[in-house]
Amino acid sequence: MSDAQTDPFAFTRSGEPEGGTDDVATYAAMEFEPLSAEDREGAIAALSQPKWGETTLNLGITLRLAIAVMEKSKPELVNIARNMGEDLASEFMDHLQEAEGLFRAYLWLAQTALNRQLSACAVVVIEGDQ
Repeated sequence: MSDAQTDPFAFTRSGEPEGGTDDVATYAAMEFEPLSAEDREGAIAALSQPKWGETTLNLGITLRLAIAVMEKSKPELVNIARNMGEDLASEFMDHLQEAEGLFRAYLWLAQTALNRQLSACAVVVIEGDQ
């Protein structure tokens, strides 16, 4: 078995997030402050019902439309763009950009939480070696 399978603190991840590293000492030295109460409350509200339900409904619709776009050729998309008109095309682009922004924010949240947890685990690994 590899270290990653037997040791929950093994630092053998691939595709490191921004700011990430496989160096245990670097993770252990990482400094950070807790998320502010205001930011935490805002994030919790955004991820709670009914707001989360609205967000996922809108994302689901936008992503289904994105899949439809992906199955079209460029000439087909040009023809669709001509026929949908400037207002509808602009609105669709706004929805795609909003989805991209939300996913970037969720990715930042997950990566930041992962790095903080790896930092804590790295301290445990180092202290266990002492």
